[in-house]
Amino acid sequence: DSANGAGIIHVVSGGWNSRYNLPDSVVVNYKPFLDAGFTVFALRHGSSPQFKLPETVDDIVLGAWNIHDHTAQFGEDSSRLGIFGGSSGGQLALMAGLSGEKHPVGAIVAFFAPADLRGIPDMMKAMMPALDFDSTLAAGTSPVLFATPDDPPTLLIHGDNDFVVQLWQSE
Repeated sequence: DSANGAGIIHVVSGGWNSRYNLPDSVVVNYKPFLDAGFTVFALRHGSSPQFKLPETVDDIVLGAWNIHDHTAQFGEDSSRLGIFGGSSGGQLALMAGLSGEKHPVGAIVAFFAPADLRGIPDMMKAMMPALDFDSTLAAGTSPVLFATPDDPPTLLIHGDNDFVVQLWQSE
C-alpha cells in the first residue's frame, strides 16, 4: 500500500556464492525498504565453484537489465532503480551499474567491495574458486576501470579495519 514507484536490486552474493533462502526467511532484512515503499529485487547469480567471476559478472549485468526492462510489471519506474551489495555483491553491483554505454540503474551502493581484481594472488584463487580464472580477463571484472563521469551516483562504504577487502579498494 505504500509503494513509492522505486525499486532496489540487492545483489545476493558472498564470496561469489549466491545462496537461496526462502523469501519468508529474509523478508525481515528488507523490511525497512519495504516499509518505505520500495520494491526489492533479490538478484542471485550462478555460484562458485561452477561459475567463475567473468561469468558471474555477465549473469548479474543481464539480471539487472532484465529487472530494469520489466519494472513496470511491478508498478515501478525504471528510472528510479538502484542496486546494492556487500563485498563480492558490491563488486557485482558496481559492475552492473558501471559497465556498458548505458546503465540499468540510477544509483549504486557498494559496501566493502573489491573494485580492482587485477593481480589476484594465487592464495586467493585457491581459497575462492570464482577467482581462479584467466588473469587476462581480470580487467573486465574490475569496476574501477569502468568509472566515468556519466555514471550513476555511486556510494562506497568501507571500514578501515577490514582484513578481507583492503580499504584501498574503495578509495
